[in-house]
Amino acid sequence: GIHSSVRACMHSETKEDILHFCECITWWGRVDVPANSTLMREFEKTQKQGNSYVIGFGTSSQPGSFMAGAKYSDESKSSRMRIMWALTKEAESQLLNSHLSLGGNKRGESDLTRRGGISGVEVKEAALVALGDKFHLGGEIIRSTSSDNITLAGLYDRDLLDIPWVKGRVALLGDAAHPQSPYMGQGANMAICDAYCVSKRLVHIAAKTLDKASENREIGIALRQYDNADRRKEVNSVIKSARTYGSWSVSGSWWKTWIIHTVIKYVPMSWLLSDFERGDQTNENALRKLENDIKG
Repeated sequence: GIHSSVRACMHSETKEDILHFCECITWWGRVDVPANSTLMREFEKTQKQGNSYVIGFGTSSQPGSFMAGAKYSDESKSSRMRIMWALTKEAESQLLNSHLSLGGNKRGESDLTRRGGISGVEVKEAALVALGDKFHLGGEIIRSTSSDNITLAGLYDRDLLDIPWVKGRVALLGDAAHPQSPYMGQGANMAICDAYCVSKRLVHIAAKTLDKASENREIGIALRQYDNADRRKEVNSVIKSARTYGSWSVSGSWWKTWIIHTVIKYVPMSWLLSDFERGDQTNENALRKLENDIKG
């Protein structure tokens, strides 16, 4: 993942290969909501019947973003519901570890640079303070979530976006190669795509009858084809877009918050989703290149 030891060994001479703080901290959580509970009734005041997605942006005086996805256990609204949510706020890098007076998690760690983050009662209380008192549904969701199911972490990617993913017979995949913040929703997609592309290239070589020298040569070629300029350019574009979306979503700038609220209110959802679909186009392009290379 983002703290890959393999990457550190591959590029031990590159001192600049450090984490890049995206200037955001995020609380995320999961809550199972019983049928006819206070939270379910509050949720159904504003949401249409069936599985729903809630997104809210703050104001210049109280910036931040809150997102939640709700899924019923079956088609009936009388069934229980699971909500996955995330609250994100702006934070300065140097304030990250002293931003909150929090103890460590169950493993005694308090470093928010860990992707796993920290949890506990104080984390939940800090989330409620960060949300404020103007978004009643968001507050009800957080209050209904067990403190053990809430995590706080900083959002990071990597400073160096052009560092090689391949060295000899070793290849980095997913977050080890190109970690990113979650605002384009492509982290898992790209990791799966990487794994498929590399494994299929290697299986294609294994199906041939080759001597050891030829096999080693073809493996090297296959891995270099995986780590190609087009894929890297498209992946880096998605990483930069995620940085931009994250920065805007938590900005305290009055004109940025005004633009966000106006766009959310008046622009069709299909248009808003088109940029996220563009992110997934990078994976389709990688699969197309894979097939062309194999047919080669």
